[in-house]
Amino acid sequence: MKNNEDIVRYLMNLLKLAVFAMILVGIIIFIKLGVMFFVNAKLDDLAHLGDFFGGMLNPIFAFLAFIALLTTIKLQNDALEISKNELQETRKELSKSAKAQEEQSQSLKLQNHATILQIFENTFFQLIALFVKIRDSLSIEICRNKYYERIGLGRGDKNYPYCKCNGIEEKIEEKIEYKQYTGNYEIFSIFHLILKNYATYDAFNSKYEKCTGVYFGQIYQILKFVDDSNIENKLRYINIFRAQFTKDELEFLFYHCLGTIGKRRFKKLVEDYEFFEHLILNVKIEESLLEYDIKAYGKNEDIIKKYNELKENKPQALA
Repeated sequence: MKNNEDIVRYLMNLLKLAVFAMILVGIIIFIKLGVMFFVNAKLDDLAHLGDFFGGMLNPIFAFLAFIALLTTIKLQNDALEISKNELQETRKELSKSAKAQEEQSQSLKLQNHATILQIFENTFFQLIALFVKIRDSLSIEICRNKYYERIGLGRGDKNYPYCKCNGIEEKIEEKIEYKQYTGNYEIFSIFHLILKNYATYDAFNSKYEKCTGVYFGQIYQILKFVDDSNIENKLRYINIFRAQFTKDELEFLFYHCLGTIGKRRFKKLVEDYEFFEHLILNVKIEESLLEYDIKAYGKNEDIIKKYNELKENKPQALA
């Protein structure tokens, strides 16, 4: 900027000098013409005088035109430089504005994500609370008001407990305490005893679905709710849900998802989310272990080891 100011100052000085020269030449011409008129100069002399001043003025005018051209170029360069600086400043401001908008957008995204997560978690934990309420409402009464004989074992004098569950009446071939059983720590141990009376789980479920249908339906809806959501780390929430289950519940769910109803959509969800990672192995479970994808058992080393053994021996058994 300092060099540009020096150039402008230099050009202005040249312009002043040119103007001064023109004034000086004009004065000389005026004096010369006056003298010639006073001494009756000839016309030829005036012609020579015009050629003389023309030869002097043409370079001066050419120089002045050159100075004007330089001045115009300088002014254009200055205007371009100003425009360039203004453009740079505009770009800086636009960059700052874009950065501010990006930060604002990122902030809005984080707020939106937090809001979505909060809505999801509120619904998720409400569903779990409803699930616990449904499970705790399950009830079976074991009483003496009817007796059954154990057929085929020659022990007709032995009495067996009689269970009542939501209008269903059935004997249990086990000696257990006569009382009302409720809650997950009691009710599913009784369901396991009842299940022994049936050849298949489907046969049991066709009779007891009105007792357990809402319970299993709520499990399915919670798994599906998490699976359909757009949240990250879905397995974390499934693990929270799975922590609500006792070993008897997990075993019963194991049988339910292999039934006709459970196989449709329920089975895939428990496989995808490793729901049987904490399942306790027993002889009954081993019989159906291969019916699930191995991922259903998560990182349970005992089950995975048994799973692989059964898978290796399966071709030999079929042969």
